[in-house]
This record gives sequence, structure tokens and C-alpha cells, in this order.
Amino acid sequence: MNTSAHTVLRPSSSQQFLALVPALCGFLPKNSIVVVMFATDPHTRRQRSRGTFRVDLPKTHTPRECANLIDGLTTLLRRLDNVEAVAPVIYTDHRFADQPQSSIPWRGLWPSLQSRLRGIGLIVTDMCCVAADGWASYLDDDVPPGGRPLSDIDHDPLRFEAQMTLNEPLTDLDEVATLPAPDPDLVTRLESDLDQALQPYQSARTISDVLGTPNDPTSVAESVESAAALAHSNAGDVADDAKRQRRLSDDVLLAAAMQVGIVRELVLIHAAFGSQLSRLVIECAVGLQLPLPPVSATSTPLERESPVRVCAPIIRGEVVVVPQREHLHKLIDRLRPICAALPPELRCGPQAALAWLYWALGLTSVAWAHIGQARELDPDHHLLTLIAQQCERGALPSWAAKP
Repeated sequence: MNTSAHTVLRPSSSQQFLALVPALCGFLPKNSIVVVMFATDPHTRRQRSRGTFRVDLPKTHTPRECANLIDGLTTLLRRLDNVEAVAPVIYTDHRFADQPQSSIPWRGLWPSLQSRLRGIGLIVTDMCCVAADGWASYLDDDVPPGGRPLSDIDHDPLRFEAQMTLNEPLTDLDEVATLPAPDPDLVTRLESDLDQALQPYQSARTISDVLGTPNDPTSVAESVESAAALAHSNAGDVADDAKRQRRLSDDVLLAAAMQVGIVRELVLIHAAFGSQLSRLVIECAVGLQLPLPPVSATSTPLERESPVRVCAPIIRGEVVVVPQREHLHKLIDRLRPICAALPPELRCGPQAALAWLYWALGLTSVAWAHIGQARELDPDHHLLTLIAQQCERGALPSWAAKP
């Protein structure tokens, strides 16, 4: 589920609508169905976008898988408040050229989906397909054989205008599903300093023992926020080099925090929901005197973690508070290079955290890719198991119902 990067009036044409969808999502959809939601503005009485959500297209176009997809979409849409109209868009690698009579890919899905959406009281303003070799609206009776040119939407002025208003670049789902190349400086710093950063957790009995220290989960989470604006250093620039060294030091502390069950979850909660909720969880953990899961030196694998019950409901998405999306993106930007720079035996915790962050943003397919990679390292990891359970049953967090 994704709140709109910016709110727009419902476009008057399918081409204009498709030009806006990537900016509304904040990512480049692939092999997905994206549902754009609209509601009437009470002041102007005109329909404006209320957000988007996406789900993966089935691997095969069987009646059963299409029925399951429609069931999932309508179940979620029933939960949403103040949504009057929808416009689904299919993004697929299929081609018009490979369809009978060069017709629109996934055409068989359209009648049943339209009927179900209308059956739950929604207006279907449009339904389009963006294929590998063209695009079309299923409502258009005059689609040329082979569809309309993709250049129509790629070069539409509304696409450039919408992208100019974004505060962050569009996400490439294939790119974020894999880790970047390791940063040599970060690899060196982790090799030299991570053992020391883990020591406070090794000697602590409960979360109380690290509160108020540099290893405090609140301090670690706030360092991500405060350093988010720092750029990488330029050669010869002393000030920028000092900032980079500070960021590397903070990355070591973040990497250490990701190795400890309850600390890692508290960093995620603080990043997602802010200090008020994380403070309440910390107070609960302190009151219960929950022990910190054991950690070991970086030269040997970490111990298995036991479930941390105080954080689990929030991590499962069982709160209606909406996460701060920009803060989730900032933590993702910090964790991806950390995961890439860590040795395999220490990568599972931070990569499980990455999976949760993408799931919280509604990018389940990206979360699932990171789950698969992390499972090869430690299939029994606590946080990994928790997120995998949600993804396997197609569960979205409860805040997904808050456009």
C-alpha cells in the first residue's frame, strides 16, 4: 500500500492517467496490478487520488489464480474508508504481439474484476494495461492491433511534471530487491569496529542496561534521521570527509543494533512511528525486564533468537498508526549498504529488517526477495520468520487501510 507521492485530480484521459501512475506509486511497477483510488474532495467536489496499492500478478493466467487475485483486491478495498472510485492498471512483461489477434494481455481478468469492484459499490473509472510492447485501456473499443505506443505515456508532459514534484527518485523494484556492491570503506570499518560495538549488548542483561548509551535503540534510530542529509565526501574536502567518517561510525552502531532482537525491532518501530510509540514499547520492555537475546563475536555465527513478545504485534502490522514513509526510506538507504558490507553470518538480522521495511511500505514482492536471500543465511531467524509468515499469507499491515 502506498500513499500518493502527491495528490492529483483524476485525469480525463487514459494516457494522462498512465503518465501519472509511477509518480503516484513512488516506484516503477513491474508484473503487478496497481490500484489507484479516488474520492471526492469535499471543497471542490472533484475526484482526487487517495493513494495506491499494488499486488503481484499471478505467475500463470489460470482461472483459479485470477479468482484469488480478485478476491484479494476486493477484500482489501472493502476495508478502506472514503474511497469512491478505483482505476486498476496491469503492468506486465507479456506482449500484445503474443496474444490472439494482438489483443490486450490479461483481457480475461477484466470482466470479472470490473463486476466484483462494482459489486462492492466502487466506481471503476478506468482499467488499463501497460505491456512490454504497448498499452491500452480495457474500456477503449478502438484499440489498434498491437496496442498504443509506449512513447505516448513516456513522453506525456504530465509524466515529467509529476516526477519533478517528487521528493525522492522513483524506486526500481528489481534494483532494490538485490543488495548493492559493498562499499570498501564500510567493509573495513565494520571489520575493525563491529566487535567493540557489540560488546555493550553482550554484557547487558536487559534493555535497561543500554538505555542512555550510544547503543540505545532510540539513539541509533535518531542517528539515521540526523545523518540522512549528509552526502558522501568529495576528494580533498575536509568537512565532507569528517561527515563521512561520522556516518561510518554510526553505520557500525546500526549494524550492531541489527544483531540484537529487541534492539533491532525498537529501531524499526522508532523509524516507522516516531518516539512516542517507541518510548511506550521501551517502557513496557523495561517493566517486563525482558532479557536481551545473546550475541557473539563477529568471528562466529550469532545465536538463534527467541520471539520478543512486546514488539511482535507492532511488527506484524497490528496497529493503525500510519508509518512515516520518508523515515522508512531513510533507514532503507542506510541498511542496504550495511547488509552488503557485512559477512554472511551477520547479514540476516539487517536483511530481515530490510524485508520488514519494504513490507511496511507495501512492496511485498521486494520484501519477499530479501526474505529469500536471508533465509539462505538463517532460516530460523525470529524477525525473518515473523515477516515471512505475513508475506506467505498475503497479509498487509493494518495501516494499509489508511490511504
